[in-house]
Amino acid sequence: MQAQGTTGIISKILADVVARDERDSSRKNSPLKPAKGAFIIDTTELSIDEVIAQVSKLVKQ
Repeated sequence: MQAQGTTGIISKILADVVARDERDSSRKNSPLKPAKGAFIIDTTELSIDEVIAQVSKLVKQ
C-alpha cells in the first residue's frame, strides 16, 4: 500500500510538471522557448561526462 501511495505521488508530480511546461510554452507573453541561436543538447541518454564533453566541444567552436 505504501508503494502505491508513492507511485501515486510521483504520477501526480509528473502530471503537474507536464501541465506546467505546456502552459509555459504556449502562453502568449514570454513563452518558454529556446532563444534564437541557442544550442540544444538532448541529455536524456547521456552521462554527466558525455554532457560535459558536448558542451566543451561547443565552447571551443
